[in-house]
Amino acid sequence: MVISIRKGVSMTKGNHKQSCHKESCCNNPKEDCCKEHTCQCNNHQQTKNQSQPDLLAELTDTLQRLQAEFENYRKRSERECAEFKQYANRQFIEDLLPLLDNFALALKAVPDEGFKLIYTQFFDLLSRYGLKPISCDGKFNPKFHEALLQEQSEKESGTILEELQKGYIVGDAVLRPARVKIAWKPLNEKTSKASA
Repeated sequence: MVISIRKGVSMTKGNHKQSCHKESCCNNPKEDCCKEHTCQCNNHQQTKNQSQPDLLAELTDTLQRLQAEFENYRKRSERECAEFKQYANRQFIEDLLPLLDNFALALKAVPDEGFKLIYTQFFDLLSRYGLKPISCDGKFNPKFHEALLQEQSEKESGTILEELQKGYIVGDAVLRPARVKIAWKPLNEKTSKASA
């Protein structure tokens, strides 16, 4: 838009004559055609002077939109980069979980202070990258727990009795659900005798 205004301002009557007849834009004789274009050029000059505030407002609006688009692009790029890093960390930690489980089993079998220290350092390192254990206290939550066994108990149905394998989360995502044994309480004694 700015380019067309500048061209219109810089054009002279002579240029109109040349461009008019080169393009053969009309069938009028040369003089009538040039008078017509001169009038249009003068009208354009008046329109330009009247619409300068409108043009300024339009350009300001365009600039603000471009700035907003760039800011949105920058934020989106940063978010995608952070998500990619978190995904890469999650994949790496998931590959290390069997090693962490084996360390925990070895520590139970041989309660050695050296093993305990190494296990603690290893777990602390993974915690810095967002690894957190899933708590198995209280009620069963299918979002975080996987019930492998049910056992009849006096406790309320759905109460976690034992953790069979630790579960972990990274950020907001469940890396591996905790595998648990949950309590099962019969509704009444008749149903428990019928099932036995």
